[in-house]
Amino acid sequence: MDGTILSNTENIGDVEWDSDLNHYIISIEGVNYNNNNLTTIISPITDDVFWVNYGTNSIENKLIVQFYTDSVSVQRKFHFVKYQYQTTPIITNEKVVHIHRFF
Repeated sequence: MDGTILSNTENIGDVEWDSDLNHYIISIEGVNYNNNNLTTIISPITDDVFWVNYGTNSIENKLIVQFYTDSVSVQRKFHFVKYQYQTTPIITNEKVVHIHRFF
């Protein structure tokens, strides 16, 4: 739960636990993460988390994830998926296909 990556796609850079601010910092290679422009789904692998807070590290544009039980920030195992819409359509066999990328 200290930020060790159990499995991932090749573009996940680092995951680290910031013990001062009690949150995870996730770098995604090639992505300047901004939660206002991307859709992210975060699922804790536990049943004791009451809410999840996530956002952007304003200095390095990394994903920040924080879990709470009651009012206490805690470390927990989790999954996450980030969706990024590709605005340029890809044409395949005369059909236009829009691709969603998963990170």
